[in-house]
Amino acid sequence: MMNTTTAATGEELGLFEAIRTTRAIHHLKPDPVPTELIHEVCEAGTFAPSGGNRQPWIFVADTKPAGRRVIADIDRSHVDVYNTGGKGR
Repeated sequence: MMNTTTAATGEELGLFEAIRTTRAIHHLKPDPVPTELIHEVCEAGTFAPSGGNRQPWIFVADTKPAGRRVIADIDRSHVDVYNTGGKGR
């Protein structure tokens, strides 16, 4: 069975072609994502391998702009700490 995904052009791509050709997305569409799709994607993510089978997944999904800004700020602060070797800004 071949897994497929639909490209932005509407044509189907095979799973491995999609993995090899997908690039970073810097501008996202403002369209809301259906809650059921969010649940499906999170569930699929739990099947990803993890080092030592620790399965350390934490999923956060917020559909409101204010909540997304808070999450982005928290994430940004963690990235800053990582990028400075744990020394903060």
